[in-house]
Amino acid sequence: MANKALTCLILGSWLWLFSGLPIQENTAPKVKIHVPNNNNSISWNRVVPYRITVSDLEDGSSAYDEIAMNEVILTIKYVPDATKANDFLATEAKKNWDTLSWMGRNACFTCHRAKDKLIGPSFSEIAKRYSERPDSVLFLVQKIMNGGKGNWGEQIMPAQPHLQPEQVEGVIKWILRNGKAEDLNYFSGLEGAFRTRAKPADGAKNGLYVLQAHYLDHGLKGNSPDGKLGSDSLFLRLD
Repeated sequence: MANKALTCLILGSWLWLFSGLPIQENTAPKVKIHVPNNNNSISWNRVVPYRITVSDLEDGSSAYDEIAMNEVILTIKYVPDATKANDFLATEAKKNWDTLSWMGRNACFTCHRAKDKLIGPSFSEIAKRYSERPDSVLFLVQKIMNGGKGNWGEQIMPAQPHLQPEQVEGVIKWILRNGKAEDLNYFSGLEGAFRTRAKPADGAKNGLYVLQAHYLDHGLKGNSPDGKLGSDSLFLRLD
């Protein structure tokens, strides 16, 4: 009995001693977009290279190849009226984060791009083909979960039975809703390039591109539900 009382006393002392220490929390990653000369002005119909750096206390740094490249997402939105750019960031941009992060983490960008064919069709092509089909969501869920070939040539779509059907359904709905948007593009990876649109016939001078990079970290000790998101935004005016 005396030993039990002594144990409780020691345990209580330790709990009291450490009760004032801060509880360790996951920290949000730091994300930065880099463009040539950090110039905020670009030209119509030009290729614009970019680079993204990420550092995270738990996951590591992109400088040391510690960040999964496919999980770093860049969205590029052309906004014809520069005065609406902040509204886009406040109301629309973040709606894409969860879906695109999920797509990056599940290797969707290994075979597909937003606008251009890679191994498989672009998300834009998928949206154009299936958006008017009544059973498009169910059909595409089954195609992704079960795999197959023949719809886009002989290239095989590998089965993805490990994915949750409700998550796949949400991603498909997002693709069908956003895939045909000509002024929205998105990439995964730490570097790349995009081409600005041709100058409109009306000679618009008030347009700009909104670049937004984000990375969802893996949380404390790789505990994904504890993950935090870091982001960076950049406005590039057209002249």
